[in-house]
Amino acid sequence: MKAARLSLTILAFTFLLILPNTIAQDYTTWSLPDGAMARLGKGEITGNIAFSPDGNRLAVASAIGIWIYDVRPGKEKELDLLTGHTGSVTVIAFSPDGKILASGGRDETIRLWDGVTGEQKKQLTGHKWAISALAFSPDGKTIATGSWDDTVKLWDATTSSLKNTIIEKGFIGVSSVAFSPKDSTIAVGGHDIIRLWDLQTKTHIRSFKGHGGNISSMAFSADGKLLVNTREEDTVQIWDVASGKEVALMKMPESGVTKVQFSPNGALIATAFKDGTMHIFSRHTEEHLWGYKGHTEGISSLTFSPDSRTIASGSDDGTILIWELR
Repeated sequence: MKAARLSLTILAFTFLLILPNTIAQDYTTWSLPDGAMARLGKGEITGNIAFSPDGNRLAVASAIGIWIYDVRPGKEKELDLLTGHTGSVTVIAFSPDGKILASGGRDETIRLWDGVTGEQKKQLTGHKWAISALAFSPDGKTIATGSWDDTVKLWDATTSSLKNTIIEKGFIGVSSVAFSPKDSTIAVGGHDIIRLWDLQTKTHIRSFKGHGGNISSMAFSADGKLLVNTREEDTVQIWDVASGKEVALMKMPESGVTKVQFSPNGALIATAFKDGTMHIFSRHTEEHLWGYKGHTEGISSLTFSPDSRTIASGSDDGTILIWELR
């Protein structure tokens, strides 16, 4: 009898030792909605989310720093928390080669981190309000940062020096920036307007007029020919970059569109909504392909993996879901 009790005690103790590791390994896949591969999250998400260029890691902006996750299939786990901002992190982006992770925050600063080790390398200052937008140029040499102070600042990614400042009058804050993948054009979004600038000549090219509301999200297509942006309520606009003409006004299946993205392979358009749903469309036909539902609150960030096979969504419910594109 004593031997049996001893055996049971040993088994119970062994189970308790194994249980924490099992929980750590499996929590990412508990009760996943249809189509989702993993669930991540460590509290409030205060900005965007971004895949590393190799697709193996995901960076998440939060109130206490930048969470770094391993997102390789079957190996999803928390890797690191990068701290340094004295306010919430609002925007993040990896450089095209993955060597730099840039972040901007409510503390009006931009921080540059080693994209591999997470060590903070530089701190950039000059904006007079919270940082609201951030992007790397396709060659990785320039970082554009937008702020609610109505300016876009262009920084040398190598020396961290300020190269130029674009003052956007009447924007009521810069809400988004995006580099064309094919030339020296940068798009700047504000309240109901997008302006295109040529960074080589430092001249304004043209403007796109919205139909009400803030341009909270926009993206160039992979070939640089189209620009897509959210429009207030239930539509997104697609523009021909060369002519400046609106070529499509896509009616959404839900109201309250928050984010829009082109897939890196140029085939898909993803849209996110305040009700926690996400919808995928064909870029070429505008046909609705798939819908996803899993978040309990609105989706505030959206990003495709570099290979266009998965997409990650961050929500006000504090979770990130990684979805497999059918």
